[in-house]
Amino acid sequence: FGFMAASYLCMVPYDLTLENTIPRWTFFFAAFCQFVYQTLDAVDGKQARRTKSSSPLGQLFDHGCDSFSVTFLILSVAEAAKFGDDVESYFALVSIICYCFWVSNWSEYHTKVLRTHMYNFGTTEGELVIIGVLLISGIFGQDAWATKVSDLLPGFIASNLPNAFAVALQKPVKLYVLYGFMGSFLLLAVVTFFNTVKAAKDKSEAILQNLPIAMLFVLNYLW
Repeated sequence: FGFMAASYLCMVPYDLTLENTIPRWTFFFAAFCQFVYQTLDAVDGKQARRTKSSSPLGQLFDHGCDSFSVTFLILSVAEAAKFGDDVESYFALVSIICYCFWVSNWSEYHTKVLRTHMYNFGTTEGELVIIGVLLISGIFGQDAWATKVSDLLPGFIASNLPNAFAVALQKPVKLYVLYGFMGSFLLLAVVTFFNTVKAAKDKSEAILQNLPIAMLFVLNYLW
């Protein structure tokens, strides 16, 4: 948890709006902190089982720390790509990721299995993608994410694409990164939700348990 907090807090003195350019070293430091975090987070359960010290309380403490760490994870990525200029999309990203975290633990309550992946892509792979985003910002700068997709393609390809593709390629790279994150996490949340409802003994109760967190997101948006 300390590493995750440090990964974003090192950026706070330079910017609080998620819109300004900050020193590149902060992204290298954040990438290092998040790599250490995801490594330790991946081995702590194995270590607890190996030493026969695992317990429900330990799992609660582990996931409790992870729930706070998610906040710093999202903020550091938002700073790296300057997501602050699109508040509504950023809010949607935060809500989807937080719901993914919640729905995986809700699913475990009903199925007795904690699923943190879909096929071969899961929590660790997502964290490595985020580390990649931070490293790109550290190497090329935050404004690299504002580059139009068409500028990354050879000229003869960009000039011969149909109009529909040409319009899409005029969008900045960070928009596709943002929606890519949102789409992948949303798909994971939806699949987990329906699989859990299908497996739950009391389906009505399972569905109603989602009401409080849904109300939380609605109230947060209105606020």
